[in-house]
Amino acid sequence: RKRRKAPAAIAGPTQAYRRAIRRYLPAPYGGLVVLFLAEAFPAYRPDLGWSRLLPQLEVVIIPGDHHSCVTRHVGVFGAQVEEVLRRAEGGA
Repeated sequence: RKRRKAPAAIAGPTQAYRRAIRRYLPAPYGGLVVLFLAEAFPAYRPDLGWSRLLPQLEVVIIPGDHHSCVTRHVGVFGAQVEEVLRRAEGGA
């Protein structure tokens, strides 16, 4: 199946966007960042590679997969978010 070319009016901005994404180098961030990760999410690294840019990265594992962690396990997810926010407000 042959791919159709995008119209010139769309191709220019699309190519510019793709080029910008390829060239973007995120800067390290020293503040606390929390990554909520679904337990069943297939990942080679539990930090998804972010820890090299985020030295204070905290990974919180939520039961379920990408969908069920916010449906079936939403209570657990909500409790984890509340705990993180409580600690961030100084109520550790």
